[in-house]
Amino acid sequence: MILPGVDVSRYQGVMDWHKCAANGAKFAVCRATVGDYLTDPQLAANISGIQAAGLALGVYHVVTPSDSTGRTITAEKQMNRLFEAIKGVPLDLPIVLDCEVDNGETPAEMAALIQDCTKIILQKYYLLPEKPIIYTSAGWWNPHVQRSTWWNSLPLWVANYTTAAKPLLPADWSQWVFWQWSADGNGQGPAYGAQSASIDLNRFDTVTGAIHGITIGAVQPPELPEYVYTREAINVRAAPTAGGLSKAVTRKGSTWRVIGSGHDETGRLWYQIAEAAYIASWLCEAV
Repeated sequence: MILPGVDVSRYQGVMDWHKCAANGAKFAVCRATVGDYLTDPQLAANISGIQAAGLALGVYHVVTPSDSTGRTITAEKQMNRLFEAIKGVPLDLPIVLDCEVDNGETPAEMAALIQDCTKIILQKYYLLPEKPIIYTSAGWWNPHVQRSTWWNSLPLWVANYTTAAKPLLPADWSQWVFWQWSADGNGQGPAYGAQSASIDLNRFDTVTGAIHGITIGAVQPPELPEYVYTREAINVRAAPTAGGLSKAVTRKGSTWRVIGSGHDETGRLWYQIAEAAYIASWLCEAV
């Protein structure tokens, strides 16, 4: 099933969220922060309005490697700004990392920054649905971020403006969870309660969302154990598949904190673990 929704920032002005919901939106993601220097001035109003309208609430942070003066902005500083801005806010959707800004950094440098932001979120939020979503486009991601099988373990929100049945995905992903399919120039802003002429329109795939423990509406994610116990020494892999890169071998009788789950192409259950060097790694008793 595909569910419609929107994402907004201060550029949409004061939103009429009840009108947005009445036009069919089921979720809304609002900009929270940029780098370590900006909190969106409409954040508080958008959060309260989204909640009042009964929409599933999400927020996004724009990952920014440096500011206009060339000052480097670390992942820790950026996440501190984000966490302060959303302190005490009950989110319905995972935090989104908006990845579309670079200032001449190398692909390796951008990959390290985004990974560091992701790991800080994972260390702060161990339980679903707090595994962060990566928002990006193939046109930006492919030339600017170093390839890694690690990325495919994170849910993708792809930006691709097309009337085609499927979006163009960045090279590191095989499926999308959210798809921003329409944006600037669509003239749909007023219909969804925005003061701006246009608004970003999105789709949520409930099937791929459930793989990552993301649900909207009454469907609940499957219950996960807090820890998984490995009876034998098994491989810890970079992706939930027997062909995934082996990162390490567990000790027999070891215990791991579980932050997510998924199934491979054969239907085998994999657990995603988050423990120090094993953050965003996967293990399966059957492999």
